[in-house]
Amino acid sequence: MSEVVEQFFEQYEIGATRTTTGRTITEADIVLHAGQTGDFYPHHMDREWCSTQPFGRRIAHGTLVLSVAVGMTAGAINPRAMSYGYDRIRFVRPVFIGDTITVTTEIAAKSDHPKSPERLGRVDERLTVANQAGEVVLALVHLYVVEKQADVAAPGGARRREVSAGDAPAVTAPADLAERLGRLYTGIVFDVMRAIGCAPGVLAPGIHALDPGRRLAGPVWTVHGRMVEGADPHETLLGWTRMLSAAPAGSVVVCQPENQEIALMGELSSEAMKFRGVRGYVVDGGCRDTEFIRTLGFPVYCRFATPSDIVGRWLPDELGGSVVVAGVRIATGDYLLADRDGIVVLPGERAAEIVAAAEATAQVENRVRTAILSGTDPEQAYLEHGKF
Repeated sequence: MSEVVEQFFEQYEIGATRTTTGRTITEADIVLHAGQTGDFYPHHMDREWCSTQPFGRRIAHGTLVLSVAVGMTAGAINPRAMSYGYDRIRFVRPVFIGDTITVTTEIAAKSDHPKSPERLGRVDERLTVANQAGEVVLALVHLYVVEKQADVAAPGGARRREVSAGDAPAVTAPADLAERLGRLYTGIVFDVMRAIGCAPGVLAPGIHALDPGRRLAGPVWTVHGRMVEGADPHETLLGWTRMLSAAPAGSVVVCQPENQEIALMGELSSEAMKFRGVRGYVVDGGCRDTEFIRTLGFPVYCRFATPSDIVGRWLPDELGGSVVVAGVRIATGDYLLADRDGIVVLPGERAAEIVAAAEATAQVENRVRTAILSGTDPEQAYLEHGKF
């Protein structure tokens, strides 16, 4: 019987990984799966026909590999989590009879559940399935709905709760700082930073969201680059894809391209970043494939759109350092919040303090709002609560 291990939403850490033992795909697996699904296509069942095809032998059903791979990751039972579905499924290479597959998982992203943000969170776990040669054969994201610890009844029937405005703000572990920041808005963060003497880093209003409804919050990872006219096209694409591979899951990538002519983001790059668990992308420059990116739902903030791209013209020269955007210095490890009003950058060493103070201020604003809606004069509400 599987071990039971409780794990709440707050306890999932972005970047945490695990790797399974191997599992060899057999002819019996394929025959049984064909009988269960009704998929008797010759690609899976007809050895003689397959020998006449380029792949030369029978291929395991993609759905067979998918189900086996997901089952391989099912270890301890977590009564606080439930499977929510699967996303971004890609069958990269065929799996043949006798191949041994291994699965590596990584917690790629965390977010509030849209219908019950106070009680539930969503955890995205990226699965990478490789064969015995180390070649990736399947990739997907497994979605979970997970209970939040704050919603579980404490002993005696009391409910655990988050810190309220009347409590001393607690500095929470960075694992959930991005989620807490994402529940705020740029205006209140700006006000708090000004009030505590921390110069607010507000980016130029010309950097705007491709989709105004897409908010973005998280720790920053920076990219700096330069124009290199006449560069080898292969080298420029190699440099760009290396950057995509290096971008950490759970981060917000901020790019200073030192250029206002070409696009520094497109459809395939957005697909790659979203699949790898990057929260979003901010560039002090251009973007292309904008309709595709909007449909994909990946948050991108940029200055302009253009079909012109980086090939043979631009190379990254520093990853994970610091950049200056419109006079604001942004370092890897800082935090960023972007919404319809703009973009504000929080120094990494003070981000937890700022978020806690902004949460407390939001509670005060709620009391002011309640007072006004109950008929209190606005001036009196301001004098009473010290906030407007």
